[in-house]
Amino acid sequence: TSIRSRFEFEQQSATEFLLEILKARSDRAFVMGFDVTPTVTAAWTNNLDALETGINRLRPGGGTALFDAVYTACRDKLLTERGQEPVRKAMVLISDGDDNQSRVRPDEAIKECERAETIIYAISTNWTPSRGKGDQVLNDMAVATGGQVFFPPSVEEMSNSFRSIEEELRSQYALTYTPADFKENGAFRPIYLFCNDRRFQVRAKKGYFAPRAQ
Repeated sequence: TSIRSRFEFEQQSATEFLLEILKARSDRAFVMGFDVTPTVTAAWTNNLDALETGINRLRPGGGTALFDAVYTACRDKLLTERGQEPVRKAMVLISDGDDNQSRVRPDEAIKECERAETIIYAISTNWTPSRGKGDQVLNDMAVATGGQVFFPPSVEEMSNSFRSIEEELRSQYALTYTPADFKENGAFRPIYLFCNDRRFQVRAKKGYFAPRAQ
């Protein structure tokens, strides 16, 4: 019963987030849940009613294939589906980070996110005061993709984490440059970005995969 009530609160917070952030003319979203296997409960759409229905279809289950879900979402949805350029893609991941079912390794999931040029914002559902291995997993995935992980102290404060994600998504910058010795070989190219003014902290993805020559 306690798990069900927390899960319903998480669903409500996620729905409120989509209602606030989704702009029907320019944004689209999909909903995916995961236990042993990932399941899409709402396909790509800008229809808020369909997305809310997709969130409400989610059910808590046994097992956690977190890395499989992240990999599949990037491979099947975020890598293949684009829009009018420029486009920014983000994944909001709600989990305790403890994976006990995946066949995909954590580094493979991160690489697929980098290929899909997708930022991960993670919200930990570990409500204990101590940070565990799962929280480190969420942090690693977020940092590698230029995102951030949030640790709300209780499920009731999860909405504050969603609000922080919303503010960041609406206040980002796109920087472009021409890399030296660029080759279309599909290789991973690291990025190092920092701010000369130490009062500010820069978050950016750790690199990108170069396109392959046709």
